[in-house]
Amino acid sequence: MNEIYIPKVSEITQADTARAIAQDWQANFENQNYSYADLANWGAYFNELSEKFPELTEEFKENGII
Repeated sequence: MNEIYIPKVSEITQADTARAIAQDWQANFENQNYSYADLANWGAYFNELSEKFPELTEEFKENGII
């Protein structure tokens, strides 16, 4: 399994970086076997990113990230 480094929300300083993380996560989704807890954690992570970068909230919703 190829795991990618996921930085803490506090380490992300640009919306483009948050967007790229979401795109990578979504592109690799079918290759993973997530538990319900994993999905809840990822949902919380991307919700936190959308709070930090409000300009991404609508985009994340439209693309099924949150």
